[in-house]
Amino acid sequence: DERLALPHSRPGLLSMANMGRDSNGCQFFVTLQPAPQLDGKHVVFGRLVAGMALLRQLEEMPTDATERPATPIVITRCGALSRAEALAATAA
Repeated sequence: DERLALPHSRPGLLSMANMGRDSNGCQFFVTLQPAPQLDGKHVVFGRLVAGMALLRQLEEMPTDATERPATPIVITRCGALSRAEALAATAA
């Protein structure tokens, strides 16, 4: 299935947790700190190129007993990078 070669070595990495072979279920997440315990289990497929300050603000949001945000957090404008923007971000 997925390549598990990239480590969860720093904040701001985009990763996917697969719910199991042939399950068609997964969760996406952004690392807040290095998470070596996830290496070899979940696939890193990208990184934040902007917005680390916003990520830190989200990290400080209160959570409930199950570690879920106490109030909903909704992404309303995420956009997509053009090819030129993606190449520039990769070079950075």
